[in-house]
Amino acid sequence: MPKKSFLILCLFFSLLTLSLLAQEKTLEDFKHLSNENLKNFSLAQLTKLDPIQDKETLTGFSDSIQEYPEDYLFLSSLTALSLSDAQVLASWKGANLYLNGLTCLDKKVAQVLASKKGSDLSLDGLTFLDKEVAQILGSWKGRFLYLNGVTSLDKEVALALTSGKGDGVFSNGVTPLDIEVALTLALRKGGGLILNGLTSLDIEVAQVLASWNGHVLYLNGVTSLDKEVAQVLASFWRGDVLYLNGVTSLDKEVALALASWKGSAHQLSLNGVTSLDKEVALALASWKGKRLYLNGVTSLDKEVALALASWKGIKASPSWKENDHLFFNYQLFLNGLIFLDKEVAQELKKFEGMLRTSDEIQAILTETD
Repeated sequence: MPKKSFLILCLFFSLLTLSLLAQEKTLEDFKHLSNENLKNFSLAQLTKLDPIQDKETLTGFSDSIQEYPEDYLFLSSLTALSLSDAQVLASWKGANLYLNGLTCLDKKVAQVLASKKGSDLSLDGLTFLDKEVAQILGSWKGRFLYLNGVTSLDKEVALALTSGKGDGVFSNGVTPLDIEVALTLALRKGGGLILNGLTSLDIEVAQVLASWNGHVLYLNGVTSLDKEVAQVLASFWRGDVLYLNGVTSLDKEVALALASWKGSAHQLSLNGVTSLDKEVALALASWKGKRLYLNGVTSLDKEVALALASWKGIKASPSWKENDHLFFNYQLFLNGLIFLDKEVAQELKKFEGMLRTSDEIQAILTETD
């Protein structure tokens, strides 16, 4: 083929592809795109999936979707899903499937989706779950199940969701939480309990959640803590990680209460706190843990820097390999710092653990004598 004709042909197919991308897409459009074009295909433009009755067509599409080169498939503009199309999507070999436009699921479609092998299944468009669908979704064996659109849970639905074997169910839309539902959620074994929709905690609910026998407790929606609730969390939580990134300020008593946490104490995350005084910093420095996150703090004075530098968390065991200190030695995260003057930097450099800051702050620390 002459070079000029080849270039014209390439231009024609490029324009044809652009035309397809500008239109509403269906499975038929998707099926006929080449693997190269798939990389540029906006899957979120798919607004409907036409039922496919022809076995040959279904097989052809299954082959195409299985070859889709990415690990994330976003189809969040879809508002309905037939059983046959759910089967096609379940055949995709990628890990993360996002169907946040679906507002309801029948049992058969739920069963097909829950049978998919993968990591994340996101159904944030669902605002309500009945017991039967919850039981089916609860059988999902992937890593995370996202149900952030569900605003309330009753005891039966909560119990159904606790049967899963994955790392957790994202239920960030649920607020408030009554004690019976909290007790039911606490039956879940292992993984994470993700309730970032809760904006406040009373002592009773805090005790139930903190008594849960899991690894990671997400309470990032809670904006403030009193001393009593903080003490309950510290006394009863025996997991590895406690997320409280919604808390914006701490007083000395609350900080001391949190610092008394003696569980696995791998990570205490307080990234919502924007400033610290000397007393609060000293209180946090009494915590015997591994990773303290204070990425919301933007500046430090000399006294606060010295107080934080005095923190002596859990040190690496001599049995660990030399390079493992990056992961096992105690670490202080201050990635939100904007500037350090020389005196403050000198105090912060006294910290004996691993200090995590931005490259700019790290440069200031390095330059400080």
